[in-house]
Amino acid sequence: MQANEQKEITIEKVAEDILSLVIQSKAKKIKIHPQHVNRAHQAGHPCERYLVLSRTNWDKRQPHNVTLQERFDDGSALEKKEIQDLIDAGIQVVQQQRDFYDKELQLSGHIDGMIDWPGLGKIGLEIKTISSIHFTQINSVKDFLNHSFVPFRNYPAQILAYLYLMGQRYGLILLKAFGNVSGFPKKFLTVDSYDQELKEYFDQVREKLKRVNEHVEKGTLPYIEVDYSVCRFCNFKHICFPTKKEERALELAQEEEEVLEAIQTYLEKKEAASEYEAARKKISKFLQKKQTEIIFIGDFVIESKKVSVKEYTVPAKEYWRMSKIKKV
Repeated sequence: MQANEQKEITIEKVAEDILSLVIQSKAKKIKIHPQHVNRAHQAGHPCERYLVLSRTNWDKRQPHNVTLQERFDDGSALEKKEIQDLIDAGIQVVQQQRDFYDKELQLSGHIDGMIDWPGLGKIGLEIKTISSIHFTQINSVKDFLNHSFVPFRNYPAQILAYLYLMGQRYGLILLKAFGNVSGFPKKFLTVDSYDQELKEYFDQVREKLKRVNEHVEKGTLPYIEVDYSVCRFCNFKHICFPTKKEERALELAQEEEEVLEAIQTYLEKKEAASEYEAARKKISKFLQKKQTEIIFIGDFVIESKKVSVKEYTVPAKEYWRMSKIKKV
């Protein structure tokens, strides 16, 4: 090869290189930070062992992947946009990202912001993005308490922890849907820390955090309780699970989680697919009636051709065909 010869550059290769650089940039943002106190966004986690390991073995936490980092970046950008939308609407948002700390619970956190509202004082504000399928299902902060999607269980404890740290009664969770929804893609969930059910729930959270503090001080770990709906999300499963049998069970649980995501996508796209199929059938029926190759209609032209279908026999076999998917 001559010295002045260069490898051919194609637009496809440029696209690949750019994407690779973006992914590398995202990967550089992934870091494991020291953790020596309880954090508000983890307070609702159902596994005490996880909460202890988060503080005593933080350096062994498995880092998240670039896909999750992308979501974090999107969430951070969206948070700024939603705050600006509130300000543009004339709402006073104060003390954004203010840090709080409670010595007794060894609990820290920083809230997205507070809304200063006449008659109610400062209202804690937390902003969350969720899928459109979950958006339609969640209508109260209590819907998060025992949700099958474990990360959602952190949300009530997080906002209640902020209200506890702030010394305020009321909070709001701004939910923003990603994906298609009917109606406006955001809504507010109200939080009253004086509500009896929420008060009892947060009392339990406080007691849990006190037990975590005791384990950290003594250098002990809570007894392991394997719950695969929880463990599959855990960044410490590589040091927590004692047997290969449990590791295999977790792999199966992760496979189920992938199927669950596929179901959610199916349900999200089903209505649009049905509309598409109904439109396709209507156009096809019109073509059968006209029986011509070129049809001008409005601003469109439909091109078609006559197709002959040969008779054939389908080989005999047995298989499972999906009849219906519904929420239980």
